[in-house]
Amino acid sequence: MTTSLVVPAFLLLHADEKTLDRWSRIGEALSPVGVFFSGVAFVGIAVTLFLQGRELRNQREELTIAREEQQRSSAAARSHYANCTPA
Repeated sequence: MTTSLVVPAFLLLHADEKTLDRWSRIGEALSPVGVFFSGVAFVGIAVTLFLQGRELRNQREELTIAREEQQRSSAAARSHYANCTPA
């Protein structure tokens, strides 16, 4: 972490105008690459949110089915227990 802060600061303090201008032009030339990857990241996040929403809907449906099955099983067990108990 320290190296990532110290080295650029050292280079910046010891750079002349020509070097800074060259690095500035390189940075400007590479800025479309940054824009592209930002767009790709945004699309990736949007797709991830969509897939998570779909997965949550599927999970809710499965939980509803499991709850209904549990209720049916409990009702069947209660009726079986009620029929088996001696009066």
